[in-house]
Amino acid sequence: MTRWKLVAMMTCAAVLGSPATAQDKTTSDAKPAKERKTCRSLMPTGTIMATRVCNTAAAWKAFDAYTADGADQFRATYRMTSTGQKPN
Repeated sequence: MTRWKLVAMMTCAAVLGSPATAQDKTTSDAKPAKERKTCRSLMPTGTIMATRVCNTAAAWKAFDAYTADGADQFRATYRMTSTGQKPN
């Protein structure tokens, strides 16, 4: 009789243990969370209508760095033409 109890307990343990492993597999296959997007209103040159653009924080950081670099280049060119000297 103890042999049947042991077999029954092993079967129950196997049945009850399998959903936990299946659940672990589904959580490991889950998609990563999406990055939060923020939106800005941009005014393109030549129009009075603003355009709404949505990007992630990393994309906005790259956009801000690109536009700041362009503004610095423009200022450097303006300084060179107005004073006749090259910028630092």
